[in-house]
Amino acid sequence: MAEGTGNANTTSANNNNKDGRNDDKTTTTTTTNVTPTPHSTGGVNHHHASSSSHHHHHNVGGNSTHHAGLGTTTTTTTTSEGNNNNPRKVDEEYVLPISYGSCAYWLGKKADEYHSHEWTVFVRGQNNRDLRDAIESVTFQLHPSFAEPKRVLTEPPYEVTETGWGEFEIGIEIRFHPDVGEDKEKLTANLKLFPDADEIAKSGPQTTKKPLVVEHREELIFHKPRKSFWEKVIKKRKTIDEETGKVSFAYDECEAKSKHEALWKQREAKMRDDEELMKLWCAQKVTEERCRVLKAQLMVLEGQLLD
Repeated sequence: MAEGTGNANTTSANNNNKDGRNDDKTTTTTTTNVTPTPHSTGGVNHHHASSSSHHHHHNVGGNSTHHAGLGTTTTTTTTSEGNNNNPRKVDEEYVLPISYGSCAYWLGKKADEYHSHEWTVFVRGQNNRDLRDAIESVTFQLHPSFAEPKRVLTEPPYEVTETGWGEFEIGIEIRFHPDVGEDKEKLTANLKLFPDADEIAKSGPQTTKKPLVVEHREELIFHKPRKSFWEKVIKKRKTIDEETGKVSFAYDECEAKSKHEALWKQREAKMRDDEELMKLWCAQKVTEERCRVLKAQLMVLEGQLLD
């Protein structure tokens, strides 16, 4: 049996099965990214963030290659420019925060030679945002040893759950509605079943109730959206702060529940806490720097007075 093989019985996320294994502690793997070198012709811009608060930007539209972390990721978005009946809104854009990756539970006593873990590959809206305004379908390309390795989901939750024993790359293709103005987005999720030594040292050994999560967080930014999409979606959701000029969007909450709903809520709460801690840390560093500058200025003034 080839690596990545699981049983032929597929558990689709659209079955809304209840997951009774809510964890108290989660082992998390995220990518640490460096500033990329983009090559772009315009279309969709992406803002990437791992949950360890490393950020980077890259533009895609046509074919784009960016370098991030330990290797090269190629992202392809097909863009259609010519449509006189539905022109682009040149000065508009739309931001859609998404999260994608995998979540794996060890099966413990239920495990056998070919089924050591139950895992889920997913695409979801951050903070449970409904993605259907822009997304038409999500396709997951599993290892060919699985029955029907190509799984197409047209409704949330965009998740596929399987059992198996091997780690492999899962191709993800996100197709957008025609009036969005972009065709599709290709991503890759690395299925990880076994924690490494550093993760075990940090979070302890793997158990049946503690998942191993690999999650990537992005903001898909649609530049120059089609007029129909702007009128149907963006115009209704966009707000601009009168004082700061900051643009924000209101999103519907996704009513379709994931089998990992409790885990996602727990992780989103931790993300918010981490962001607040980061803000406090940054404010502390700014204050320390200002104090250092003031101290240096005082020393200069004291020297002048003594002279």
